[in-house]
Amino acid sequence: MTEVSPQSARSAEPDDIHWGAAYLRQDIQDLRQVLRQDVHEVRQDLRHQIGLVHSRIDETNKRVDSLLRGSLLRWWRRPASSSP
Repeated sequence: MTEVSPQSARSAEPDDIHWGAAYLRQDIQDLRQVLRQDVHEVRQDLRHQIGLVHSRIDETNKRVDSLLRGSLLRWWRRPASSSP
């Protein structure tokens, strides 16, 4: 069994630490890229959903306007009641 001197063990540590830091840095960059892509997809989906909500609001407003116009026309055209 070979003995490793404390000095040679210390000189190997910085390389291991450097390699580990580089590996972690790459992992962090990969995670950031995945996160950016996920955020982009969520924003696109939200824009789409907001567009659908706006369309439904517009449709509802048109129906309400149509109903109100019909009600006002009926009210306007009704015969005047005779007052005592």
